[in-house]
Amino acid sequence: MIALAAILAVAFAGMQGCNTFRGAGTDIRRGGEAIENSANEVEFHAIEAGEILASL
Repeated sequence: MIALAAILAVAFAGMQGCNTFRGAGTDIRRGGEAIENSANEVEFHAIEAGEILASL
């Protein structure tokens, strides 16, 4: 029972950064979008660097 209370306390504390539990979905989605955008940017620069190296 104490372990369950500890898990719930940690989960609830983690959710305090969100406005509401519904807002958690929005926060997670935005985090995923930021990761996706960063990955796309890295891929773009890698392709660009490969093209530059191929032209040497």
